Amino acid sequence: MAHILKRMEMVVEPDGEGRFAVNPPTCRIDIVREIDLIEEIARLYGYDRVPATIPAASVIAGVRQEKGAVEERLREIMTGAGYTEAINYSFISPDAVDRLDIGEADQRRCHVRIRNPLTEEQAVLRTTMVYSLLLNAKKNADCGGFDLKLFELGRTFIRCGEGELPQEANRMACLITGLRYEDRWHSRDLRADFYDLKGCVENILDDLGIPVCSFRSGIHEPFLHPGKSCGVFSGEARIGFLGEVHPAVLARMDLTGPIVVCELDMDRLAALYSAKTSFRSIPRFPSSSRDVAFLIRRELEACEVLLPAEESHEELLEKVQIFDIYEGTNLPAGMKSLGLRFSYRSADRTLTDDEVTEVHGRIVQAIVRVTGAAIR
Repeated sequence: MAHILKRMEMVVEPDGEGRFAVNPPTCRIDIVREIDLIEEIARLYGYDRVPATIPAASVIAGVRQEKGAVEERLREIMTGAGYTEAINYSFISPDAVDRLDIGEADQRRCHVRIRNPLTEEQAVLRTTMVYSLLLNAKKNADCGGFDLKLFELGRTFIRCGEGELPQEANRMACLITGLRYEDRWHSRDLRADFYDLKGCVENILDDLGIPVCSFRSGIHEPFLHPGKSCGVFSGEARIGFLGEVHPAVLARMDLTGPIVVCELDMDRLAALYSAKTSFRSIPRFPSSSRDVAFLIRRELEACEVLLPAEESHEELLEKVQIFDIYEGTNLPAGMKSLGLRFSYRSADRTLTDDEVTEVHGRIVQAIVRVTGAAIR
């Protein structure tokens, strides 16, 4: 090797065992690294004389991150439900928070401002993804597209202290408005509403294996209708919100409603995600059901009535469903009627009426004791 390098007028001096210090001529400005010398040696020695060998490299299978798995599954769920993915810029207008009625104390007013924005409409980084989807709805409405099902996976940015990097969060946002189905003879004037998107969110949480999910109406967002919105929780951890956009916000953005939106925290979804799937065999024995109408306070949520039944851990209780909610005449002031259907089943026998009555009585008593409800 030293002989080959000297032939190219390079100064070669020993520099320890098996090492050389090489000083190329000033005309060879292309030789600056060790690999350049190796290439010159191979070129003059002859590539055909270099023995072919398999590179000594270890092959390690890539590790799939939970975040990537959750994003992929969310796209499958949403497209399967008929939603179209939107891809928006992360830049929005500084007055977006005013249009959404976001208060001064809300951290979502802490924008990251762009030093050289192309336009004032893209001067700051978004702090919520809802505004981007509302702009999509506005552009579609201007072109005559009033029936929309949209979702977007992206990031939001919250400004931190001086000299600190912004707080980034991975989010998923959804929007639905207009007709629930295509305008056909058998489905005319069926408008999408809060429960369409709520059902979609329930499917997402169930598919990802998110534990102990609940929807709480006591959580309000300034841009959502206070009587048609809720927070989405897993246990006590809030993972998002869902609701109908407030009429004042729609008027400010020159939109017609109703428009229902939601925003979920994908980082928390990834942390709670479980790929495990459980199953059970098809029941061989019939079920038995009991219907009960409870008289409860109007402000009491249905999930608070269902909770004692779920926490009873009765082996024979298969499921509890709401079949009726009534508020009107013939009820005391400030009260409402909630009808629940309890289904009981055993995996190894047909239940007797006495067995069902005994278990059913314990569950109903627990609901009455915990919630203060009365049986109609």
